[in-house]
Amino acid sequence: TATSTSGQRLASYVTDGVAGNDNRWQSANSAWSNARVDFPFPVEVGSAQVFAGVDDTLPLASFSVQYLDGGAWVTIPGASVSGNTNVERNLVFTNPITASAFRITGPDAPLRIRELALYPPNGPSGFPMGTDLTTNLAYQRPAVASANTAGNFALKAVDGRAHAGSFWQTDTAGTNTLDIDLRVPTKIGSAHLYSGSTGVPPLVDFALQYWNGAAWQNINGGTVTGNTTSDLVVSFTTPVITSQVRLEFTNTGTTSIRELCISPANTGNAGYPLGTNITGSGAFARYEDFNDAFYLITSAASGNSMLVSNDGQPSLGQAGITTPQGQYQVLLNISTGTYRLRNRATGNCLSGARLSKTPGLPLIDAPYFALPHQDWILDPLGSGAFRFINQWSGLVIDTSGGATDPGVALVQAVSSGSSAQRWRISYSTWYPKKGIGGTSSTLAGTTGWAYNWGRRNTNPLPADSSFQPMQWGNSSWDIGSAQGPIWQEYPSWRTRADGIHLLSFNEPDRTDQSNVPMNTVLSVWPRLQEIDQPLVSPSPGTIGGDGGWLDTFYTQADALGYRVDYTAVHTYPGPSGGSSDNLVNFVNSAYTYNSRTRPVWLTEFSFVDWAGNQSWSEEDNYNCLAEFLWRAENLPALRKYALFVFTENAENPQPANAWQTVTPAPRSNSY
Repeated sequence: TATSTSGQRLASYVTDGVAGNDNRWQSANSAWSNARVDFPFPVEVGSAQVFAGVDDTLPLASFSVQYLDGGAWVTIPGASVSGNTNVERNLVFTNPITASAFRITGPDAPLRIRELALYPPNGPSGFPMGTDLTTNLAYQRPAVASANTAGNFALKAVDGRAHAGSFWQTDTAGTNTLDIDLRVPTKIGSAHLYSGSTGVPPLVDFALQYWNGAAWQNINGGTVTGNTTSDLVVSFTTPVITSQVRLEFTNTGTTSIRELCISPANTGNAGYPLGTNITGSGAFARYEDFNDAFYLITSAASGNSMLVSNDGQPSLGQAGITTPQGQYQVLLNISTGTYRLRNRATGNCLSGARLSKTPGLPLIDAPYFALPHQDWILDPLGSGAFRFINQWSGLVIDTSGGATDPGVALVQAVSSGSSAQRWRISYSTWYPKKGIGGTSSTLAGTTGWAYNWGRRNTNPLPADSSFQPMQWGNSSWDIGSAQGPIWQEYPSWRTRADGIHLLSFNEPDRTDQSNVPMNTVLSVWPRLQEIDQPLVSPSPGTIGGDGGWLDTFYTQADALGYRVDYTAVHTYPGPSGGSSDNLVNFVNSAYTYNSRTRPVWLTEFSFVDWAGNQSWSEEDNYNCLAEFLWRAENLPALRKYALFVFTENAENPQPANAWQTVTPAPRSNSY
């Protein structure tokens, strides 16, 4: 939170994990503003990193980091700065401070904070600048290459992974280019190039260029010859302001670029060390591996399942338990590859013992705040078993005393290879598939999810009903747009415990709907990917065979390596004499559409006689819907469905008798 904001420069940008120009909080033009960070419990903090200003300008001349002690704010020794000329400061506290609220404050008018990062104690130097946040301006930005080998797409050069399983590669002879759209004009000062892969040497000769508004121009200090290093820092002689960067080289063989990081100019600091903002290892997980279904997490030793007992303590229950207390969602955090384990009964997540690294402490069932002790790494052990490693502590899920009997508490422990640390994940039931379009308060209590063609919920929903946001059209991407930039939603979406998905572009093929040209959909798709949520495809107004809208979209999206997790479709058929065969066949066809198998979201459907020349009855509607709802829950191709809600046309009244066939036919979605 903050004492004030300037326009859409919201306080949430202070902790969104991105230290870019467009991701900054800015106070109103008044002195002594502050931005405040609250934790759900006291945490021990040993240092802070402050990213202020714009580019390498407008530093905070004077500021302090403070903590709340009782009802008073106290300046932390070692965290008060005056006469400052640097936009980036690493402040190591004289002594660690334990508190649940911190703030940054100062007399500058306005304050501009791109990021405030708080760290645990780590010695006299704290952590390297940029630890656990993004200073890499190229991260997940749109990337286009002159060519690529099969499966090695341009986007893999900006995915934050610099290991052998993720790289852009080309073997096309001649001049090759990789263009990265930074989107926002930024003053850049250096780059990190991670090149080469198994059997492929590092890139030898290359030039980094910037777009000056009219042409590509070499960056001073960005041309390298005779390189033999796979991980290379390229420091520019003269920083440049640009929104686009190009890597250009002449290819005489196969070239692999594992990652290209572009760093802002940071006068006063000596750039960033290699390894900042990238990971050098890690498996690739898919959200659909577990989706948002409910699972039993059972001891491989005894078959007894995890549950939340009546006293709120995570423990082991009986084998084969089917109550909500023993059902968990295993939800992928796409940004980190970790998982949150959400209990169906409580809605809370299985968490480590707060931020303690002490073995033997009991695990807790707690509301989700996206703190690292609440996220788990799934370490496969073979034969379908996993070890759950806590992202924060590195400790694993074990049982008290290694027992696997019902009633024994779950604890955090050092990994030992004990059989009590081996767990299996077995499917229990789907998350309720039935949803509603429009978040109608009349019907929301009977469905498991809802959407309203927008990014934010406008009607209250029951606790067990999940709101799913949508990027409806090609608008509201950036600062100054009507709804505000889509990135402002990231902090709240990232901290949601439930299974959030991002729907996209409603009927882009129709001029009376979102009306987004195909090339535009494809060009902005990386902006949806960087939100780090499972993505549901655009839902065209029509779906057809080869040459249809979805066919074109998937063909081109697959060629670019885009991530699309689910297929969204609409249909408004007749009730076929009360049979749901047409609906089921439609869903199955969409699932295998053009030889692709992405689970289906039927985001709009009902029985509507658009032309007014069909005859069916209310009873046909009822029988078809009832049968479809019964079949849908066990239809593997279908992940979610939503009846489209709108009222009956007064000129088309209901028939006098439910069984009576009339023309035009009654609608199925009236209420």
